[in-house]
Amino acid sequence: MARGFRIFICVMLVAAFCCGAGSNAIAAFDYEYDNHIEVFLHGCYLTFDVDPQLINGRVMVPMRVVFQSIGANVDWNAKTKTITATRGSTVVKATIGSRTLNINGSTKTMDVAPVIINGRTLVPVRFVSESFGYNVNWNSNSRAVTITGGNSPSVTIPTQLAGRWRFVSGNNLYFIGRDKDVEFYADGRIYSFTNEVFGSMIATGTGWFAVRWFYSEYDTGFISILSYSLSGNRLTIVDIDGDKSVYERR
Repeated sequence: MARGFRIFICVMLVAAFCCGAGSNAIAAFDYEYDNHIEVFLHGCYLTFDVDPQLINGRVMVPMRVVFQSIGANVDWNAKTKTITATRGSTVVKATIGSRTLNINGSTKTMDVAPVIINGRTLVPVRFVSESFGYNVNWNSNSRAVTITGGNSPSVTIPTQLAGRWRFVSGNNLYFIGRDKDVEFYADGRIYSFTNEVFGSMIATGTGWFAVRWFYSEYDTGFISILSYSLSGNRLTIVDIDGDKSVYERR
């Protein structure tokens, strides 16, 4: 199961906090180990490999997951420590340690600067979501962020994925499973033979797609980011935790 389902703060984060090994940003956490923050996009639960955090009174989320879920491509410049998200004609840039957010050349000042935690860039969810025209609401009682509104991204289904694929090897991908087939349809649906459920692509980019899944035992859907690569008749799918499985075309 993806680490985005964790109910408690990561044990390693606790250790870093208690031992003083963390950064200044970690020291600023409103640390409540038994209070998990959930983020919902259009009513569906977003899954993360690094949990959202409350830093200086602001909810910080992994930038790539949120932006890709709304159809933006994300690039990272390691030299300048700058993240660039592009969707259509909108370009958003943020730099680690800087409270300045650049949107199509215009600047806004964020309350909290982006930080890197466990190898992931966390940014204030309100600023990054509203940059693309979405509405963001924070419920402090339920500790839930809801993202609504905005325009649905255009979804271009990768034609090379269409068809049924047989599992060959790899780890367990929670949202697709293992040991059984997965099938991609031209209309964007995905069928997991392991979980026996349908999912649907809600955003796509070069080598990745965001997929929404629904399970009968849950009240809400789940959104996950998956990356893929093709080599001949072999398809490799990697989830946000880095687990991967290899499939062959039937």
